[in-house]
Parts: sequence; C-alpha cells; structure tokens
Amino acid sequence: MLNALLGRQPIVNRAGALVAYELLFRSAGADAAVFADGHAATEQVILNAVVEFGLAGTLGSHRGFVNIGRTSFGSDSLLLLEPARFTLEILEDVVFDAEVEAECARLRRTGFQIALDDVIAADCIPRRVLDLVDIVKIDLRGAAESELPRLIARAHAAGCVVLAEKVETPEEYRRIRDLGADLFQGYFFARPELLRQIRVSTSRTALLKLNSMLASEPSLEDMQTEVKRNPVLLAQLMKFAGSAGAAGRSDLTVSEAIARVGTRQLGRLAQLLLFAIDGQRQLADNPLLQLVHARARFMELMASEAWPDDRALADAAFQTGIFSLMHVVTKQPREELLEQIGASPRIRSAILDAEGHLGDLLSIAEVMEGFDTDVSGEALSRCGVPFNRVTALFSSATTGVISSA
Repeated sequence: MLNALLGRQPIVNRAGALVAYELLFRSAGADAAVFADGHAATEQVILNAVVEFGLAGTLGSHRGFVNIGRTSFGSDSLLLLEPARFTLEILEDVVFDAEVEAECARLRRTGFQIALDDVIAADCIPRRVLDLVDIVKIDLRGAAESELPRLIARAHAAGCVVLAEKVETPEEYRRIRDLGADLFQGYFFARPELLRQIRVSTSRTALLKLNSMLASEPSLEDMQTEVKRNPVLLAQLMKFAGSAGAAGRSDLTVSEAIARVGTRQLGRLAQLLLFAIDGQRQLADNPLLQLVHARARFMELMASEAWPDDRALADAAFQTGIFSLMHVVTKQPREELLEQIGASPRIRSAILDAEGHLGDLLSIAEVMEGFDTDVSGEALSRCGVPFNRVTALFSSATTGVISSA
C-alpha cells in the first residue's frame, strides 16, 4: 500500500509560541521536497491536509502556510481551503505582472493572507507588490547580513509582518529578532515533521458516479445515500467537513456534512480525488472495506429499529460503524483517526469506551461478526430488539453490501 505523506514545519512568534505550520510536499523515499511539477505538489499537499489527515490532525488550531506557483492561481484545490486559516506563499520565481497582482488582490479579498517567499533584498520588492502582501519571508541563507535591517524596515513600513526563515543557530535567532523580525522558522526551532499514514483511495467508480450525480442537481438524500455507499468516501467527507468549519459543531450527520461542504465544493473534491487515485482495490475486491460497510449499515438498521424516532442517532450509528474499523484499513491508532475526522464526543466514547446507545450497538455488531465481548447481552436488552430480529437485520445489511459492491 502507498503512504500519504505530508511535511510540516513550525512557525513561532517572538515569544517562541507556535502560531502556524508550513505544509510541505513529501514523496516516498525522500526526506525533502522532491518533485518536478510544482502545481501537482501544491495540489497533493492540499489534498493530504484536508482529506487524508484532516485540518484537525494537520494544523490543530493553528494557521497553515502553503506554497503556490503561478500555475496554482485559480486552481480548484485552493477552493478547498478555508481562507481565514491559510497563508499562501508566492514562490520566488513568480513574476508579479498585472495578472498575478490581480489574482493576489482577489485572494486577499476572499480572506487569504499572502506571503512573499525567499526574499533576500529590499530592492527585489517594488512597493506595489508590498501593498499586495501580508507577510515577507526573509531567507537568512540567501540574504546578506548588511541587507537585513533595510529589508525589515521596508517590509514594516508597508505594514507587512516579517518572517525569518532558515534560522539555524541561537546567534542567528537573537540577531534577527533584535533587528525586528516578527515570526521565525528553521532548524533552530524544529526540523520539518513527517506525517505518514496508509493512503486508502476512494474507488474510481464511486467518484465518477458522485460526479455524474452532482451534475444533475441531486437531492440531499440522494447525495447522502451515494456517499454512504463507500466507507472511504464517507471518512474523507467528514474530514473535509471538519476542515471546512473547524469552529463549528463536531456532531454532524452525513447530510449536515454535505450541506456544510456544499455541492460545488463536494464536486471539486471528487474531481481532484479522481486524479489522486493510486490503484488501490475497489470495494468489491476488498473484504475489509465490505466488513466496514456492513457493520455501519447493520448499526444504522438497529438504531432505526430500537429508536425509530431518532434519525440523528441512526446517522451517528452508521458513522460509528465506519469509524470503529477504518483505523484498521488505514493502519493507524484509533485515537488519531478519530481526531482527524473530528468525531463527536458520543461517537468517540462509543468506540473507545463502549458507552451509550452507540456503544451498545457497536457491541452487538461485534458479537454478530464473531468478535468476543462481555456486554453484548446487556446491550441487547437495553436496545429492546428481539434476537431473531437482530439476526434478520444483520443478514439484510451483509447481503445488501455484497450485492451493491
């Protein structure tokens, strides 16, 4: 299986407190950014951040910095980002002509911060360019020491924040801090950290079907049904919904997650994921994903049987079924996956501690699948569903998943 890889390096303020991470492209077998296509690298960084790891797992509550070149302006991948949480670093080889200047102004109006990357001299930055950016990143390895005071003063005079990058020694930190730099990044504080997990791709068939459906103005119910057919797509949606509204509720139903993301954003996500497919097996060929889907469907049916008036519980039961096994698919700790997805407290407590109605449903599902549990009898009693009915629902869920795969 292939890994999803993402580098991140801390950015700190003058007090040494973490305020942001720069997100970095990483490829398998390489310790640094190795790529021929900068635009493709940017798209992979964004997809990994919002879909594979989720912004909760990637950034926590901090800001993210992402490098972009000229070809990334206007890219659909930028539209997956929440502007208030991201700074776009304009690479040093981008020429600021009228088109680039207009695009920077437009991106700032939407809420993005704009940073100039790898600046080494004050004369390199026309005032009209400084008026379009929020942050000037000074490359300490490339800038002459004699140039630093004038460069920092020019940036501050234009109202820009100064970020000193490639700070590698205590002496460099003290010197650039005393000259007035506001933010700092480099090996003196921390080397880039590599985030790694198994990449499990959504099937091409599922993405093509979702794209086709979105083109025909589907109902929310139809979209929910389609998303729930594919466990990986559901997990990616919930991570993306959390990334799209980190300050919002964590107990989203599937339909609420779709509504939060919006059909336009969901379509962009599906299209970008199509280009990122790495040849993983389809649902029909993957017994583990079939088990994940069958468990989720069984728990949903059980919740509807036991508490027919609580549709939100049935939705949460389906999610609990997916997320209780998805960590096995991605080969990562359960807690890490739940954090990435932004699972609600009741889903977390059901999976980690078998608590509440969802915990009872999960225990029953594990018994039906042949796993050992000590609380299944009590859980079944609390649900109030006769055992012969439980077996019928389990058979229906299993048969339905296999026939639709």
